[in-house]
Amino acid sequence: MKIVFRDENTLILRPQSQIFLVISAVLFALGVWVLVGAFHTETLACAHTPQARVTCTIRRTTFGVTLHETRVTDVQGARATETASPTAPSQVALLTGGGEWPLPIFTNLDKPGCEQLAQEINAFIQTRQAPPFERSAGGTGFEFSALCPLSMAALLLVVGLQNHNTTWTFNRQTGQLHYRSETLLGIRTRLYALQDIADVKLVRQRRALCVTIFMRDGQQLFIDGSSINVESLKAMTATLRQFLGLSKNAPLW
Repeated sequence: MKIVFRDENTLILRPQSQIFLVISAVLFALGVWVLVGAFHTETLACAHTPQARVTCTIRRTTFGVTLHETRVTDVQGARATETASPTAPSQVALLTGGGEWPLPIFTNLDKPGCEQLAQEINAFIQTRQAPPFERSAGGTGFEFSALCPLSMAALLLVVGLQNHNTTWTFNRQTGQLHYRSETLLGIRTRLYALQDIADVKLVRQRRALCVTIFMRDGQQLFIDGSSINVESLKAMTATLRQFLGLSKNAPLW
């Protein structure tokens, strides 16, 4: 928190960092990531070419928009293989003239499902006059691939809720203190009369010093000072006391 503006009648305090804005942007990006990961379609399309070869295209789309597309040529067969991944222990590999090409899609299939898909691909390859082969999966459900970014988003949400983009505006013309706090849940504002401020001092809260506004009704308003050093906190307290016309000789603590 620091003094960002001051003239004869107005004094404004705002945070030094923009961590709230950064967290909001990160959460928005993660939200898009979760949406793309959860609502998508994976498609494998194979066709015979005039040269008596088979070409397969692996495509990933979201809401009809192609996100990624890979073409594998000279496909001669397919087989189910085992992997070391605990989340996808089985997968289908295309057999080409240059070796095996593991499919990066259909990772949610179990071993029987992979074996069935491999059999369907092999049956298509052996039938020269067969119509184009196409197999799709995915669609409208959360899959395991979305759980990681979703967990990260939940964690950042908890952290973000602890951060406030707070502005304190002291206005001698209106005689009011305007408090505005922006969090991920919304905006909160409060108005206080300057004449109701009894004192401004440094108070230790949770092992940290913060500038504290003491109201005449006993209420205390805490201005976060965790991001600045003790000398800056003392200077801020003295400036506020001077602006509000409080006693210059009173201790800051």
